[in-house]
Amino acid sequence: MRDQDDGEHDGGEHDGTRSGEQDRHDACAGAGDGGAARGDGAQDPEPRRGRPRSAAAERAILDAVITLLEAGEPLAGLSIERIARTAGVGKATIYRRWTGKEELFVDVVRDMEPVDPPVSGTEGLADLRVMLESLRTRGLAQRSSVLLHNIFAQMKSHPKLWDEYSGTVIAPRRELMLAAVRRAVAAGSSVTTSTWS
Repeated sequence: MRDQDDGEHDGGEHDGTRSGEQDRHDACAGAGDGGAARGDGAQDPEPRRGRPRSAAAERAILDAVITLLEAGEPLAGLSIERIARTAGVGKATIYRRWTGKEELFVDVVRDMEPVDPPVSGTEGLADLRVMLESLRTRGLAQRSSVLLHNIFAQMKSHPKLWDEYSGTVIAPRRELMLAAVRRAVAAGSSVTTSTWS
């Protein structure tokens, strides 16, 4: 689970060796350099000032990844250190919420996708229609968003990342849909292609 406490004491890196004071120092240093130069001579996007906390820190991290991707950076080229610098946080802040890049990138994709609608969990056909409409909406979003389309293309070329997304997002959605089908059949409903309409 992600640590919900992002108060004054940061703790250390995910290996527990760094202090919160050092983390704060790093965040300030990263925020004050106006964006570190990359190897190709270009500048990273301007880091955010100050040190976000709690939900604000998480939002800053997700936005930092999106900003870097919009700037043309490939997923494979993003490091936790660079993401932290762009977000204006310490690496420890990222590692308290995500175990690594794969888990973080999956949350970035989920953040960009339309939110899954709530379902009753007890209705069959009604829940199935809601989920099918959500599936259609996500498909349209992927086709209309160049960035999201490119991210999915990159994810599929990285098995570890795609497996993370498939296991934590696609598989649960599929199971919910199958459960709705089973409820509909048990209630005597006929599940056909007309269920879409």
